[in-house]
Amino acid sequence: MRRERAAADAAVMPSRPPAVRCQLFWDAFEVKGWGILESTAAILGCMLPFGIGPHSCPTRVVLDHVMSRWGVLVLLALSEGTLRWGELRREVDGISEKMLASTLRTLEADGIVVRTSYPEVPPRVEYSLSPLGEELMQRMLPLVGWVAEHAEGIVEQQA
Repeated sequence: MRRERAAADAAVMPSRPPAVRCQLFWDAFEVKGWGILESTAAILGCMLPFGIGPHSCPTRVVLDHVMSRWGVLVLLALSEGTLRWGELRREVDGISEKMLASTLRTLEADGIVVRTSYPEVPPRVEYSLSPLGEELMQRMLPLVGWVAEHAEGIVEQQA
């Protein structure tokens, strides 16, 4: 499957490595000044010939972080406001301490989550969405609403 996708990549744009193809896509995206609906169609239309985002494409890396199993749930919990570690762990039911720490570190490194540490005894650390994270959640919440609206029907369909 990967070899077929790589062959398709080479057939579509044989002289350009994946990172260049990705950059060309985003350059076109910025030049046209597309809105959200047009940009979604463009992403699907432009990226599908290469597969869903080449491995070296920055969008693929960020999507992996944001849309991971725990990333989405952590972001949803933080969309309600600033939370401390224990509060966040209770909100994201089922996540291990190790996975919560890893997810928060990744989202913080991406600039989506802000970690604020207070020099107190006992130490207090709070997590919140950065302005970039808040913008992301404005775009994710309609998707979450759609999932909530259709979840029951989808689960019934699976049975």
